[in-house]
Amino acid sequence: MNFGRIQLLLFNTSFHQMTEKRQAKQLAWMELELRKAQKANKITIISMHHSPFSSNPENFRAIPKKLRATLVPLLEKYSTVRLVLSGHLHLYERSFKEGIHYVVAGPSGGIYNVPTFNNRYSKFIKSFKTTFTMIKVKKEGFHLKTFDTANNLIDELKIRY
Repeated sequence: MNFGRIQLLLFNTSFHQMTEKRQAKQLAWMELELRKAQKANKITIISMHHSPFSSNPENFRAIPKKLRATLVPLLEKYSTVRLVLSGHLHLYERSFKEGIHYVVAGPSGGIYNVPTFNNRYSKFIKSFKTTFTMIKVKKEGFHLKTFDTANNLIDELKIRY
């Protein structure tokens, strides 16, 4: 999806539901789209269910490992990728690696997870809070604000283009 100078790409991380051939095809598609975005100077946001980085034991499972081995190097190859949005972990965490911000949405309901591992890329973490994040796209960049259900500001991030 394109929004002027911004491009949003959705990546399916449910690898267990895809054949190896389908996974390779999706990765090739992602590279093609990133190459086109770089050429057009479009800032890219990636959205996916699983996160490649976390302070949760999930970090050691197959899907995050595969994302770190395949997708993350691809994203780092293209300077127009600035933000990766994900969920799955039921805790709010923001990481930063090689110019890319990785934001894991906190639980919008249900169970909470606890950070039990030191994610070396983590910049901010908040567990045991139900959260929501608002993203404003401005001329100079993105402005993310994350709140708890009482509308208390938990985290804020500005990403300049």
